[in-house]
Amino acid sequence: RVLGENRKKLTSLAELLQYMGINMMMSNFPCSSIDDFFQESDVFQIFKVPDFSPYMKCYRYRDFNKFTQFADKQHRPRIEENDDEDNDYDDNEEEEEENGGRPQEYQDILWDVRPMISAFNDHIHTIFKPSWLVCIDESMVEWTNEQGPAFCFVDRKPTSEGKNYHTACCAETHIMFHIDMVEGKDTPQRHLLKSHLLERMTESIKGSRRVVCLDSSFGSIKPVLNLLDRDLYATVVFEKRKYYPRSVTGDSISAHMEGQPIGNTESKVGVDEQGRKMRLFSIHEDKYVSTIGATWGDVEVDKRRRPRRKTDGSYMSFQYPRAIDAYYYGRHAVDDHNNLRQGSLNMELTFQCKRWITRQFLFIWNACEVNALLAYNYFHPEAP
Repeated sequence: RVLGENRKKLTSLAELLQYMGINMMMSNFPCSSIDDFFQESDVFQIFKVPDFSPYMKCYRYRDFNKFTQFADKQHRPRIEENDDEDNDYDDNEEEEEENGGRPQEYQDILWDVRPMISAFNDHIHTIFKPSWLVCIDESMVEWTNEQGPAFCFVDRKPTSEGKNYHTACCAETHIMFHIDMVEGKDTPQRHLLKSHLLERMTESIKGSRRVVCLDSSFGSIKPVLNLLDRDLYATVVFEKRKYYPRSVTGDSISAHMEGQPIGNTESKVGVDEQGRKMRLFSIHEDKYVSTIGATWGDVEVDKRRRPRRKTDGSYMSFQYPRAIDAYYYGRHAVDDHNNLRQGSLNMELTFQCKRWITRQFLFIWNACEVNALLAYNYFHPEAP
């Protein structure tokens, strides 16, 4: 709903659709001010902007920007206590006195975003099923104010400051089909575990025997093996941050692969105490050694040949094992979706609104637009 300055005028579905349509048109003119779109000007303009005053008045448009509510405050949920086992709230008498004798509760600062995320996930799970290969990675929503809820800094992203989300995309169509919020340090501890995160991200595809591509941020062996219990397979890359993940002897692997020809691959199978297997591949690339784990596939190579240019200028080609080829094929699905969403005319930047919650709404809105474009291009290749 939208309330104006007098807090009395409510909106309707037709007016909301008008507002959304106007914003989609305004995103094509990122250098124009809001007032330019709601008045007929006699001043010569190199790029003539449309006049939307017959459809909506300027003051009403600003009401939408300023007063739109995406969740009802009266239905703000009460979140359970932070269930970290190391926190003993019964011993903190000061917190109990401040809260009327009750332990300190975890305050949900993202309560107004959750309904939008749930609506997106519930709807797309009913209308879309991804292919056999899916990719899980991070997506950023730009927001430079460090005081914003769940502010994150991810230096390896083009947009390094803002709100971070975990997203899942189909590797064939690049359609985004699941969003999960990165909630920050104050969230209940069970939400931060990689095993619980992968459970939430793969809830809609569990039991389907699909393959999940994971980057190095998910590079832990136990959460990946837990996907086997959900009848899902995974391919994950292991990288050395400060150390390699536990049970991955990356330094000795790199030393063993040194001096071998480009494209040479070796593998070894490991089994945990529950009998779950993972094959660890070592691939000698041009300037480094890749260490990739897979819970499916074997040493059988794929038909596709990978070209490489040597230091002397000559070219060569080689073949990856199928599990490794699938990883390199699907690992960019989320990044490709983000590239389209964060293009030069994306509404997250062209939309002239400084409300944090509106920026999150625009992220979901843009994701839906990109999904529609990708679906059309994939299912109508004759007229992209």
